[in-house]
Amino acid sequence: MLPSKLIRQITKKDIALLLFITIGIDIVLYFTNYSHLMSTLYQLICMISFYVGIKLHRALKPEENAKQPFHKLFFQFTIVYLIFYTSVGMVDSLTYSIFEPYWNNHEQVVEEANDYLQTVEEDIPESPTQDERMFYIFSIVDYVGYDFLSSILAGTEEIWRLAYIALILLFFKGIIGSRWEYMNHTPFLYIAVAVSSILFGWSHTFTADYELPVFIGTTVLTGISGAVFAVLLLWTRNLWMLVLTHALYDVLVTISWFYFDIMLEATAILLLLISAVLYIINEKKEQKLKTPMTNERGAL
Repeated sequence: MLPSKLIRQITKKDIALLLFITIGIDIVLYFTNYSHLMSTLYQLICMISFYVGIKLHRALKPEENAKQPFHKLFFQFTIVYLIFYTSVGMVDSLTYSIFEPYWNNHEQVVEEANDYLQTVEEDIPESPTQDERMFYIFSIVDYVGYDFLSSILAGTEEIWRLAYIALILLFFKGIIGSRWEYMNHTPFLYIAVAVSSILFGWSHTFTADYELPVFIGTTVLTGISGAVFAVLLLWTRNLWMLVLTHALYDVLVTISWFYFDIMLEATAILLLLISAVLYIINEKKEQKLKTPMTNERGAL
């Protein structure tokens, strides 16, 4: 079963690493409000978590799992993206009136981001010097580039999630003892997914001092997104696919803020088109492979 397989290979040294990239990174994230050093440290830990992700990925994937061809992996990636995009869109639409303070705050953040870029553009003289031109370029790079880097590193939150799930399962195993091996682990896995999703939502409130309605909206809506990611992670049994999906989604959100409003929708259409092309190409290849076999049988 997945829970036993996931935690079977985890050593005491691994537990220390799991605690470091879960509770440790949450503590650092909280203090990013007060320290630029903590922001840099947070990004460093996100990068370090890739090392932990290698072992977690191996423990997560099925033992009988053979290497899948590219087109099948791409089909699965497209399905994962579409499910997450659709789920988040439906939840956002259904809960807009319930969590209106959250959405008002969200819209204000987007407006402030765009206003800052517009202000930087307006401050450029008509005939800027070399230094003024470089300052303008790097002002944009610093602001937008930081958002892009943060969005890419957000994909490591899937490693964080799986690490929390593993720790919670280890906690239950420690309490239950030898009886763990003979029990149905599915309820414990559901609890681990639920707790990790709540923690995921809660951790997204660390970077700002939100009022209570915004705090609740952020925790609930982000927690639901986390639960969707967790379910997709357990379905695909492919950690890196979810890391890529999460990073891509956040990058696309950043692009939609600054440049192209319908970037998420355009990407969904593009993925479907590429999937269709890959399907046609694969069908033609299989047809060519079948044709010689048919001719050989006819000759016999």
